[in-house]
Amino acid sequence: MTFTAGADDAAEAALLSGAGATETASVPVLHMRFIDIPEDGFAAVLDELRASPIVASVDIDRERSVEATPDDTAYPEQWALPKIGWDQ
Repeated sequence: MTFTAGADDAAEAALLSGAGATETASVPVLHMRFIDIPEDGFAAVLDELRASPIVASVDIDRERSVEATPDDTAYPEQWALPKIGWDQ
């Protein structure tokens, strides 16, 4: 999730604690926090976080599935894509 630029650490922590969310990692310079939300009441917690004026966005972690082998003729020259398993 991403907080607005004006939010302070205490307000962010209070919102997460009140919602029952647990921070697992963060990127302070981007105002991002990675959180776990309990399965019980997941939708309600998500709605609560998204409704907060100090929250810019909340995204759910998703898995990407491979649909096809890349057909970009320059794919072999793109050294980073094979390293992250883009084609697997």
